[in-house]
Amino acid sequence: ALIQSLYGYRYGLLIDFLDTNGIFLTELHADNVRRIREQLKIVPVSIALIPQDTEILRKHFELRGTESNDERETRIREAADEIRSIAEQRELFSLIVTVSSDNEHLITGQVETFIQTTLQQQHLL
Repeated sequence: ALIQSLYGYRYGLLIDFLDTNGIFLTELHADNVRRIREQLKIVPVSIALIPQDTEILRKHFELRGTESNDERETRIREAADEIRSIAEQRELFSLIVTVSSDNEHLITGQVETFIQTTLQQQHLL
């Protein structure tokens, strides 16, 4: 099941879903991975997708065209901070995928294969 984005980490909502013993997919801020491990005493399968450099983000924002130049620059600065946070907490992630213009078309397959293998190893598939 796909849970609405938990990027901001709403503890009560996550607890409700964990009580159902299902497999869930959501988005979390990198700093919240540690909080979930510590507070909920679980080890989630955590996958981080990080750009090789901020130019790939800039290109995607420009193609999308939904942000002003100032908004794009703010989002790129925030992304750079989050990438640093992921790098500082590498041990919390099951997989870190660096996205480049050369491999971005392969990322979905790579992540899907990783998730399937992990779920099979944990006898959840």
